Amino acid sequence: MPQYDYQCQECNYLFTEMHTIANRQRPEKKPCPKCEKKQVKKIISSPLVCDSVIVGVTKPPSDFTNHILKPMKERYKDTNIKLR
Repeated sequence: MPQYDYQCQECNYLFTEMHTIANRQRPEKKPCPKCEKKQVKKIISSPLVCDSVIVGVTKPPSDFTNHILKPMKERYKDTNIKLR
C-alpha cells in the first residue's frame, strides 16, 4: 500500500499516511491533525510502497507460516520472528 505525504497549507504541518491509490485524496477532505483547518494538500514526494503482510494489514498464508516461519523460529531461537 503506498504512503503519501501531505502538508497543511495553513500551519505547514507535514505528515504521512498509507492509503490505497483510490483513497489517496481522503486526507485532503479532512482537517489538519495539528491545527484542524481544512487546508491539507497532497505533496509530491518519493513513492514508498509497503507490503501489506510486512506492515501487518494482512496475515501471511498459513502454509507460509507453517512451512517457512516455524522452522526458521526453531532454528534461530534468538530472533524476533513472530508467528501469528
